[in-house]
Amino acid sequence: MAQVMHIWRNNPKNATPYLESLGDPQRQTSEKQIIIENLDDWKVITATWFEMAQYLSVLETLANDQNFAGRGKAALLCSKVAYCLENYEKALAFALDSDNNFSSTPRQDDFKEHDSLYVNKIIEQALDTYKKKRNQKMEVEPKLAALIDRIFQQNLERRDFNSVIGLAFDTRRIDMVETAIKSNEVPEKTPVMIETLNKVWESQLDIEFRTLVLDLIFHMLDADLEIDKKGSQNLALKVLSICQCLIKLERPAQVAQIFNNLLSKKNTLVAYQLAFDLYENAPQEFLEQLKELLFKKEDSQKMRKQSFPQKTTI
Repeated sequence: MAQVMHIWRNNPKNATPYLESLGDPQRQTSEKQIIIENLDDWKVITATWFEMAQYLSVLETLANDQNFAGRGKAALLCSKVAYCLENYEKALAFALDSDNNFSSTPRQDDFKEHDSLYVNKIIEQALDTYKKKRNQKMEVEPKLAALIDRIFQQNLERRDFNSVIGLAFDTRRIDMVETAIKSNEVPEKTPVMIETLNKVWESQLDIEFRTLVLDLIFHMLDADLEIDKKGSQNLALKVLSICQCLIKLERPAQVAQIFNNLLSKKNTLVAYQLAFDLYENAPQEFLEQLKELLFKKEDSQKMRKQSFPQKTTI
């Protein structure tokens, strides 16, 4: 059987006899496995998928048979036939049910890039389904979650941290944002966190998830903030980035604390930079709250009539 099918696969025509054999209870399981393995070839699929579509119910029966040794490969073949029929939801379902026979990396012997197109479409469908469930706070099927984790892991192994962060934003995975930043091997992670912060400003994240990301970046930046190091090259950049997070998080008390720390450590220049940045970027209400926190009670009457300059629009 194997030799006959190998010869046929080089010039695949009329797959019906083999497809009928899959539904024959008299056929041995080993023969059915050989048939499925030989049908799972894009050179064969592109020539005979319309025949396979007519026997899709037979393939599905094998794919759902827990006692059939080739169940996973049958499910993968069902997925590819469903893909040819442009039923991408069903194609994803069978790919997930293929016992890890679905690979998120296209085959090396990719026939006319058909496997690349198929894999990309399944991943696209998986991400869309995953994002929809996450955004609606629905339960995510474990097999779907496992596939998404595999995609994250592949990008991490390739050191493609930008893709990891972008995907984490799309899928609302705060854990993967943190993993991407920490996995970056650069000795000084401040630029990485600031780049991530810039992505937050550029992305249309929902308020809840944006708050989680900003809070994460704030704590990671704040964890190694050493204000007493006046000569630190990244101190000003780090302080300004931290305060950008705190502005969006509406936490004037923590900005006031940073101000006081800068002044107590005689880091006047950075304090001035922060003051100018706040004037340019913080809402007036935030500035007023900050003023109340910065000035002592005994100075409150003296400073009551003073305030940050009101912003004007041109």
